[in-house]
Amino acid sequence: MGWFDGIVGRYGGVVTTEELYRSGDTQSILFWSVRYGTLLRVREGIYCLPNLDAEAIRALRVGGRLGCVSALAYHGVAPRPAKLHVAVPGNTPRLRDPDTGERGRTPEKTVIHWSRRRPAGDRLAVSVEEARRQAASCRALSRDTL
Repeated sequence: MGWFDGIVGRYGGVVTTEELYRSGDTQSILFWSVRYGTLLRVREGIYCLPNLDAEAIRALRVGGRLGCVSALAYHGVAPRPAKLHVAVPGNTPRLRDPDTGERGRTPEKTVIHWSRRRPAGDRLAVSVEEARRQAASCRALSRDTL
């Protein structure tokens, strides 16, 4: 078990720069941890362990967490969908491409679920109950099944 496993584990596998600094890490430690692959920089200010679920990392890169049927797949309730469904807060300023991290681009294979409130769940995915609510009203799913 590495140095960051315990620290990042306390935060559910995803940690912010501020949380790392509060735990005693420095900018230099953070730089070298990313350089050597101990930590993965998902986007500005957000880091995770490299063995985190790939779809969860993609959702974090967009600016949210797994939502709808992607969250159901993460929780083991449904098969993995063709499109990535991401739940984001309504005030998220800039969405990014889930694969490249490029600003302002969310590809056609990404469905965004905006929310005014923070849905239940952890830092990686909304809860199963919330994911089911999102799936019940997901327009992208109804278009794909027609």
